[in-house]
Amino acid sequence: MPQASPTSSATYSATWIGIDGFSNSSLIQAGTEQDYYNGAPHYAVWWTTSANGFYEQPISHVVYAGDPISAKIISAGSGNWTITLSDSSGQFFSKTLTYSGPGTSAEWIVEAPGVNGRQSTIANYSNGLQNPMLFNPTTGGVTGRVSVSANGTSLIPVALTYSTDSGQLVALTRTSRRSYTYTPTSTPSPPDTSGSAFNMAYGSVAPPTP
Repeated sequence: MPQASPTSSATYSATWIGIDGFSNSSLIQAGTEQDYYNGAPHYAVWWTTSANGFYEQPISHVVYAGDPISAKIISAGSGNWTITLSDSSGQFFSKTLTYSGPGTSAEWIVEAPGVNGRQSTIANYSNGLQNPMLFNPTTGGVTGRVSVSANGTSLIPVALTYSTDSGQLVALTRTSRRSYTYTPTSTPSPPDTSGSAFNMAYGSVAPPTP
């Protein structure tokens, strides 16, 4: 669970994994929320799908900054999918639901979520480059491995490729009627030696490789 640093105005950030959404409007996802408003940080875990209008469905776990959070989204076949989420204190959530998306992409995302129908300002979630947020996938109990399965075939290992051109998430700010400036709000590290785990840091500077 990333730590939300104090800000003078309300800021929000969501960290999640998901299936689909890259080239279509379908999505099934689960993750964390780390926000700062009313003079205090706020933390939560949630799930949602495109059928829920992408509104975060709260999970009744009490979570804190620094908690290791594990989330999985697994196809159970016949259009059924199971979302599980747990943390280091032993809290466990599992839900099986019907989802009809094509299953053509997988995402690891840090974003400023929509709040009250408007785009929010992203929270400072990494608390400095020496304390970044770590995405560390697991497959079959082995940490640091990303694998995919298509049409029920065996798991196929894949590796992330770091791109300095598209490796930053950006916020779009309009400076005139026809011009825009891009301010980097989050920056990933290159992946580790396994080609899967990576760090994310608030701001424009890449954090160390995990």
